[in-house]
Amino acid sequence: MNIGIGFSSVVKYLFLLIILYIAGSIILRYFRFPTKLIITLISNSLIGLGFLILANVLLAAGGMNLPVNPFNVIFSAIFGLPGAICLVALKFLL
Repeated sequence: MNIGIGFSSVVKYLFLLIILYIAGSIILRYFRFPTKLIITLISNSLIGLGFLILANVLLAAGGMNLPVNPFNVIFSAIFGLPGAICLVALKFLL
């Protein structure tokens, strides 16, 4: 029974699958940390941004405002909730 695929083609496809498996496992092993880092930064920035908006609403009742600008968002993204609290404390001190 001949199905039209030669032995050399089967060997080439198996070799290609092995190379793809090795490349995929290397990519997953070495790029897993940056993916976790990106997810952490996104979640920290959302929590920090939420706190900044909440603080801005609460401070507006007292006549103060905390601008939500790229610096404040990046600062709260890197340092998370403690960074956003630090920004609010600096606003009170300055």
